[in-house]
Amino acid sequence: MAPHIWPMQAACGQVLSRDSEEEVFSRYRPGDDPSEVFALREYQPGDRLNRIHWKLSEKNSGLIVTEFSLPLGQAAVLFVEWKQASLPEQHALLETLISASTAFSAADIPHNLCWFDPRNEQLTTVSVNDDSVYEGLRRLMSTPVHNLSSSLHCIEPDRSISHLVYLTGAVQPEQLARLEQLHADRITVFSIDADDAHTACTERESAAFSQIELCSVAPHRIEAALKGVVL
Repeated sequence: MAPHIWPMQAACGQVLSRDSEEEVFSRYRPGDDPSEVFALREYQPGDRLNRIHWKLSEKNSGLIVTEFSLPLGQAAVLFVEWKQASLPEQHALLETLISASTAFSAADIPHNLCWFDPRNEQLTTVSVNDDSVYEGLRRLMSTPVHNLSSSLHCIEPDRSISHLVYLTGAVQPEQLARLEQLHADRITVFSIDADDAHTACTERESAAFSQIELCSVAPHRIEAALKGVVL
């Protein structure tokens, strides 16, 4: 049975259009690009001396430091943990994936589909347009499932991502902690979990990860879980 596409919305303006050549910078995280200033703040031990804004510091009682901006990749990323799961959970993951991709496409937001392939122990990346999402799904479903607790370690730690959408079975706190270490301007997690008790526990624990938006999806309540979600 083909995955059903549930209505979801994507926030326009979070990334540039496919044809734009303008640089995109994070609104939430500083970086090392001196072409754009992220913020000015008071000096903290360990700050680089070459980041001190001497002219402003002379006018203030303390040292002022310049924080530079973090350039972002223009494409959002749909990152799938393709692991062993029950058929209802696997089907719910695929329906959430294609619904998110359809929402991005409808808003003209470029995005890539990524997953870990245990055969070569590397990430497979498919650039998605209106039609290629089905080719991406076909390739994903033909990939053997992996038995890792998470494949997030395959994402390059210095890679900057505008919006990371992480789709996984019942998410664990270790995965949330790993996600917050990545250079993603926005992180949305879809946790496919048939265990209501575990879902409630995960949602309580996720409060400690303020940068992550968690959406729990029960296989028998997909429509209700995705209703009102804005990517």
